Amino acid sequence: MTLTHVQFARLEAPRDHGGVLVEPAPDRMRAALEGAPALIEGWDVRLADLHLPEVRRAVRRRVAGVDDDRPIVMTGHQPEFIHPGVWAKHVVVSRLAQAAGGVAVNLVVDTDTPKTTALTVPHQTDGRLRREQVGFAAVAAGVPYAAIPALAAGQAARIAGLTRELLGERFDRSLLPVYFAALGRGSEAEDFVDQLIAARGAVEQRFGVRMLERRVSRAWLCPLLLELLRGAPRFVDCYNAALAEYRAEQRIRGRQHPIPDLLRAGDRRELPLWVLRPGRPRERLFVEQGRGALVLHAGDQRLGALPMGALRHWDAARDAMTVLGEVRFAPRALTLMLWARLLLADLFVHGIGGAKYDRITDRLIRLYFGIEPPPMACVSATLRLDLPRSGTSAEALRARQRLLRDLHHNPQRHLDGDAEVARLAGEKGRAVEESARLRSAGPAARARRRELFGRVRALNRRMLDRHPQPVREAEAALRRLEAALGEDVVADSREYFFALFDEASLRRLCDALPAANAFRV
Repeated sequence: MTLTHVQFARLEAPRDHGGVLVEPAPDRMRAALEGAPALIEGWDVRLADLHLPEVRRAVRRRVAGVDDDRPIVMTGHQPEFIHPGVWAKHVVVSRLAQAAGGVAVNLVVDTDTPKTTALTVPHQTDGRLRREQVGFAAVAAGVPYAAIPALAAGQAARIAGLTRELLGERFDRSLLPVYFAALGRGSEAEDFVDQLIAARGAVEQRFGVRMLERRVSRAWLCPLLLELLRGAPRFVDCYNAALAEYRAEQRIRGRQHPIPDLLRAGDRRELPLWVLRPGRPRERLFVEQGRGALVLHAGDQRLGALPMGALRHWDAARDAMTVLGEVRFAPRALTLMLWARLLLADLFVHGIGGAKYDRITDRLIRLYFGIEPPPMACVSATLRLDLPRSGTSAEALRARQRLLRDLHHNPQRHLDGDAEVARLAGEKGRAVEESARLRSAGPAARARRRELFGRVRALNRRMLDRHPQPVREAEAALRRLEAALGEDVVADSREYFFALFDEASLRRLCDALPAANAFRV
């Protein structure tokens, strides 16, 4: 039995402003949620030395405080400045959990490394619209979110001031004042991620969005780690086979997309886990069978060895890992979804990319554990800021490009006639005619045709040298069109941080998403 009702062909970002994607429909999403417990109770497999449903109950109790049969509806994302399409998942997860009498959980992927910690904002100056970056925190390459220290007192106010300067009156119309006020109150937070969570939560409270926030760095450790260590050879084979099946279905070539295969070299296996060490970039974990021990490596560097006897039981393995000192392990993408869906969620709600790639997790669960995966769903939306747009079309740009190209290749069609242009055009015409006659002569006429081609180009340049203004005007018009379209790209982006919008816009988005009663049966 499978409970995944998602029609993957429908997973496209809505094009229209205010459009939403909810897949499957609310009634089918609720049905998938209610059908999950029966599926999960039928899992007669083990995770390391423990029964999988037993591990699941323990993880749900520890992470979400759920010690009964209440459903857990989950979503997740990196602690970055999410756009409204990502935020729409929070709204739906909160409402579905409310309707089902369950618990909404947001998984904060703080073990990922940030592409940037800057907030992108639109800025108008000198009649031009462009994107500007407001930096929040300096981060060394490869360092995960969880290692970024908290902003010092006063930094939030300084950043808010810079953002206000760029946005002008738009700042006060947005929900950024609410966000920055909460960010400023978080100067006593443990780190930067906790500050971001609290500030986002302050905005979400205005819309009735309630979720437990659980950070991967603090929540994920469980017997799944032991299972990967003990079953490394078979797990790597199943992982790569799941990727191969997905690539074949999607007609993707190579072994690097959408994610790379795990490496195998002799007895050494790469596991889909990160090695985290204080003050260092995260590294890939490799394991190999030694004499009576499992040897662990961070890249090419040896971390230590765990006695094979200690890998029989989770408690013993956890104790044995103390020899590794401050080394910690974190899940990579597929491992994280394996953990979240097997051990926590009754229904995981993805964005579009996550839902498409999580079909790999489905395959991995079937191949490695021999069970059907629990259900997933997909939610997204498109919301755009009310920024000025030129109304210029891509077709207008192409028409101007065609004109400029024709000016260079056929200037006689566009220049004001005078005797010299007419003479040059006549000479060009005769050269073109001769080249056409020589085409049938094949290779023997190749040198003469090259000579004629050079002659035609020279004649075109001489005509344009006499009348350069049409080219200058066409090039200037093309630059204006390119600039206008570039500004329209800035204006049309659906990627702006959701707190950049005003409250009324976000409420309209909430109204377009299924209400809690749409999930009731």
